[in-house]
Amino acid sequence: MINILLAFLSPVQLKDGDIAAKEYPELIDDGLGKTLTTNESGLRFVMKSLRQSDEKLDYYICLVSKMVHDGIIKNDNVSFNKTHFGFIKERTQNIFDKYYGKNKVDIDEVITKINYIEDIGNGNEIILKPIINAVSKIKEIQRLKPNEKINIYIDLTGGPRDANMMLFIMSRILDYDSDITVKQVIYSALNRDSGHIQLLSTAYDLLELVAGISEFANFGSMKSLNNYFSLNKINNESLQNLLAAMSDFSEKVQLCRYGEFTKSIEHLNQKVYDFKKKISEEKFIVDENAETVFLFLDEIDKKYRDLFDAVKNKLPFEKDLKLIRWCIKNDYIQQAMTLITERMPECFFNKEKPILTVPAEYLPYWNNGYDEYKKDNKGSFNYWLFLSNVKCFNEFEESGFKSDTDVNNYLVKASMAELDGIIKDKNFESGSILKETVENIQDKYVREIVYNKAIDNLKELHLFYSESETKLYNREKDKSITILENVFRELSDELEKKGDSIQKFNGGAFPLKKLLKGLAGSGQFYNIKFNLSDIIGVKIIHAPRSYDNMRGVINKGWIDIVHGKEMTLKALLLYFEIKEERNAVNHAHNKNEKITFEQLKVKINEFLDLVEALL
Repeated sequence: MINILLAFLSPVQLKDGDIAAKEYPELIDDGLGKTLTTNESGLRFVMKSLRQSDEKLDYYICLVSKMVHDGIIKNDNVSFNKTHFGFIKERTQNIFDKYYGKNKVDIDEVITKINYIEDIGNGNEIILKPIINAVSKIKEIQRLKPNEKINIYIDLTGGPRDANMMLFIMSRILDYDSDITVKQVIYSALNRDSGHIQLLSTAYDLLELVAGISEFANFGSMKSLNNYFSLNKINNESLQNLLAAMSDFSEKVQLCRYGEFTKSIEHLNQKVYDFKKKISEEKFIVDENAETVFLFLDEIDKKYRDLFDAVKNKLPFEKDLKLIRWCIKNDYIQQAMTLITERMPECFFNKEKPILTVPAEYLPYWNNGYDEYKKDNKGSFNYWLFLSNVKCFNEFEESGFKSDTDVNNYLVKASMAELDGIIKDKNFESGSILKETVENIQDKYVREIVYNKAIDNLKELHLFYSESETKLYNREKDKSITILENVFRELSDELEKKGDSIQKFNGGAFPLKKLLKGLAGSGQFYNIKFNLSDIIGVKIIHAPRSYDNMRGVINKGWIDIVHGKEMTLKALLLYFEIKEERNAVNHAHNKNEKITFEQLKVKINEFLDLVEALL
């Protein structure tokens, strides 16, 4: 065990031409007589306490101002020709000699001096820096002796009040380390000729209580409160019941087992009510812990009110949406994803306001599939429907497309035909070929194909080509044409790889017809191959396979969308993306992050907005 005392050193005080000695009842029997310095009382008190348990003080970390370090002990009438710090060191050596034997301890190996600059004009940064240095010194000692536990004793007698307050608060950081314990916080109360040691442990513990209440209110964690109340006896039954309910909720929200989670919310709501009622009815509150918790209970109630109201909803899907909203609001992102994954199938197929339904003629088929599924699984019928049932879907998946490449080839052919039409016919209906091709593919292929922009891009190109007098495209002179700009960008990149410049070709001006003929014929220009679907602006959304299957089932009419097809499909896409992300988290996949925390929150909120709109 390593014992460390941390203190601000005060200057030595004089009285009647001599050192101002003080008598402390707590120290009268240690053989050293009266104290000669302000901080001596705290030092001797700690050493005496340690001796009673056969321990010793290992380090004395002193924050020292320039005045204490360099200033001479004197007044108008007398000078001791010693610095304050020099005298304190000598006296400290005498104290150690008395406690541990003469010359057994070299005080220079015990005292660590940390400079403290008393400069009010430079603000809190100047005050905080030496305190940080003191904490860093403690962490350094810990690193040098990694197998030792550390006890910290803090003397708040000396030094400026603002600095001591910061030291008091900063010590909380040390207490978060399981190998470091702040054992005592002490203060020397001075009278005219005597003093008394006060323990400030109650005030220090109060920080834990306040931090714990804030921690629970904001994050649902009971760690700090459990730490506090493990050290402080609870005599109030209603407080005990409240704390038990809070602890139960904290556990359940972490595990996110739906049934237990909702019951813990109901239980917590009841115990908050019971505690407030009980305390309000008492004429005299004799339990200070209960009184303190009561002071902050409104904040807890306010933070959890949405949850308390949510579990009162008679419609399960309304309750679930409110629970998820609360999780997102309080950054319980994994819990939100779990609730979405497990509960939203029930929401989509709810009887009161369904978003999806099963046609009566296909219900027997789904029932047969579910009967087989539930032999080895516990999921509900609606959850079974949301699995997208790969086996079921594959029975009628006859798209003819084996991969995205097959689909892209069809899109490329349609793009070539569009470009050829632009060259040959001034009155050509741009976009019609591509539109028809996409619709034909979409009937058979379940992945989303986005081509809206592509139609606009083709019309833009057709207009420019039909009106161009020079039949050249010069990036600097002509207006920006999306498809040509896409070609230009990729062409520049490819030429750069070969060490060429775009300026080599007609000073950067492109013969329009030659360019389009090349793209329409072989997809090439200047022997560079282009992906025409990308150039024109057609893309395939690589959605989760589960979404593909669900969309395929819907396209086949095995599941019906009640209203708002576009919104429903978007909501389903988001659902399966969130589910995929949740599975990746649960299974701890060793893959690069695809989405940030904030992006995921945005996605979840977008999903919830869509579902609520559909309902």
